[in-house]
Amino acid sequence: MRVTLVTLLVVLTVPVAAQDSLPWQDPGLAGLARIEGLDLRHENSTDPQGKNIDYRAIQPGETLTILDQAGPGRIVRLWCTIDHKEDHHLRKVVLRMYWDGEDEPSVNVPLGDFFGLGHAQYYHYVSAVMNAAVGRAMSCFLPMPFDSRARITITNEGEREVRKFYWQIDWQPMASAPPEDTGRLHACFNRENPTEAAPGTGFDEAYVVLDAKGRGRYMGCVLSVHGLEPEWWGEGDEIIEVDGKATQGTGLEDYFNCAWGFTQPFWADTFGAPFVAPHGEPEKATVYRWHVDDPIFFGESLRIRIEHGSENDRSDDYSSVAYWYQTEPHEPFTLLPVADRLPREFQRELDVELDTESVAIEGAPAIKVDKPRIAPPVFEDEATTSPEWAALKMVLLAGWLPFALLVGVVWYLRRRKP
Repeated sequence: MRVTLVTLLVVLTVPVAAQDSLPWQDPGLAGLARIEGLDLRHENSTDPQGKNIDYRAIQPGETLTILDQAGPGRIVRLWCTIDHKEDHHLRKVVLRMYWDGEDEPSVNVPLGDFFGLGHAQYYHYVSAVMNAAVGRAMSCFLPMPFDSRARITITNEGEREVRKFYWQIDWQPMASAPPEDTGRLHACFNRENPTEAAPGTGFDEAYVVLDAKGRGRYMGCVLSVHGLEPEWWGEGDEIIEVDGKATQGTGLEDYFNCAWGFTQPFWADTFGAPFVAPHGEPEKATVYRWHVDDPIFFGESLRIRIEHGSENDRSDDYSSVAYWYQTEPHEPFTLLPVADRLPREFQRELDVELDTESVAIEGAPAIKVDKPRIAPPVFEDEATTSPEWAALKMVLLAGWLPFALLVGVVWYLRRRKP
């Protein structure tokens, strides 16, 4: 069953404990016919002069505030797009969100990764809560409640000017503060480049997606992996530890509702693998999972980890964004410096002709494939591809054309005789 945005608002903003009828709760699909409800306010980058310069430039090192709104209220949509010529700019421009006057951001993530665009790559996908329509239109529908104030900023940590940054934010004012057990949205970026191969170490050396303290609800994650070693990199198990009690899964691709690897791009409401390059056995992939219908609540702490390879036997490049709701205060988390966020280049040869089915994502580089199970080679008769045969064909062609021309002239002249 598909997840609608109305249902999503109900599921994610109803507090942990049942509440009386409150404006923070929506009636769901049954209420769509109602003609009264909460106001919807709209903040955006429209040209204050009424012209069509509906964007802002952001200089290197500059921070642009795109929302600074007194509450109480709830953000229900965040959309943006960017025109920036600097390489890897999706990891150099940073999105931060601050709730209720806090000094440390609750969201502190590179712009592209927050919207599910891993490896600083553009690609198309659509899900229930996060989207990158036609690759460039980034949108988030995760509800973001706040009490006294909401502040959202964009910082250019690159070396070149962001030429154009466009945004739209839809939010609803509320008459009262959110219930005490309504969490605030949090998101953090992590990267281990590379992971350290330590076979047999299990939980302790697994890659950490999230380590949160407090009371809340895990929303999901976006995981990007660059396989630096040959063969399939996804045999590591997920470990979900709630309030000190851990459970172990059966494999990375299983957790993301796939199986037998990620062989081609796909996306759905609550899980997907929108970036897979190349098909078959990817060197790079980005996958996501949203816990909308299968919530993970925690009362004191939550740790999400994934083994890098079977029992941590591989050294690969892992990066991720974790999303969760929790009550404040939260433990501060830092963002890696720009140099430590930049993606690695593809290790396989680039600009080499191969089966076009192997890279179906616009903008992804062509990658030479060495293994037949990735791109089966097409064998031709050696006689038809040798230099000697090619030369013979040219000679025959050069001799045949004058003869054909002579025959054509003679035929034409004979037709014209009375």
